[in-house]
Amino acid sequence: MAHRGFSGSSAPMSYKQCLISKEMHFECLDEMKSENNYLCPDTWEAYKRWCPEDVRSRLHYMRKKDHYNRDVWGEK
Repeated sequence: MAHRGFSGSSAPMSYKQCLISKEMHFECLDEMKSENNYLCPDTWEAYKRWCPEDVRSRLHYMRKKDHYNRDVWGEK
């Protein structure tokens, strides 16, 4: 199996589809002003389908870190 960076998952992954679904899902969550994934069921299902669990975990961590930096330090 080919090496895919930090993804240790054996599930098929399309990097482009993963990024598109991530952006759509995070935009939906921002519109809802919530972190509850189930408020955006369509984008949540696409995000789960195209991004393996370890990739989603890393992307979620990076999102939380960005929100923290924006709130505490006023960074964009």
